[in-house]
Amino acid sequence: MTNYKAHKRYVLKDGRPCVGTTTVCSLHSKPQLINWANRLGLDNIEVSKYKDHLADIGSCAHLLIEAHLKAVKDIPQLDNYSKEQIDIAKKCLDKFFQWVMFAKDFEVIEIELPLVSEAYEFGGTIDIYCNLNGKKTLIDIKTGGVYPDHHVQLAAYNRLLLENNYEVEDVRIIQVPRSDKEQFSDIVIPALDLNWKKFYHLLQIYKINRELKV
Repeated sequence: MTNYKAHKRYVLKDGRPCVGTTTVCSLHSKPQLINWANRLGLDNIEVSKYKDHLADIGSCAHLLIEAHLKAVKDIPQLDNYSKEQIDIAKKCLDKFFQWVMFAKDFEVIEIELPLVSEAYEFGGTIDIYCNLNGKKTLIDIKTGGVYPDHHVQLAAYNRLLLENNYEVEDVRIIQVPRSDKEQFSDIVIPALDLNWKKFYHLLQIYKINRELKV
């Protein structure tokens, strides 16, 4: 099963479809994943199945966090996940709300907010837009590692919010662990302007590849 966000379509005002942020960011080099996949192979773990399993846990965790923030009790989409995946995702939910409890001020404004940039022709879905400690804050939830392409992704989300007249004073990734072996992290995204430039150039590469049909 794929991440439930992956099927969202983004459409410009003139009706033309546009690419999603995560698709563009997939063009970013990921050398750390090569080492990770190599270690799995040495342990006789099938990389593609294990990767899908982890992605499903992340998708389930996002679903649980969204439902709790919206005070939704009935979540029929949970039928798509195994008991093991749901149990692990619930641990992610617990870690997230431990962080919320320690925040001085946390007020949700938007959850799972789809936005489109007419200026640059791409779209994306914001996990959480909120008031956090007195600042209008963009938050993205990650259940795996946090890598440079995620900084690029958040810079693109920041641009989407700004273009659509949302004030942004802070941009963060909340990394929630799936097990006791992983760490919780609250990461402020650095160098937003430079990371936006990187996204912009990746977007141009994506468009060129579309023209070349590669």
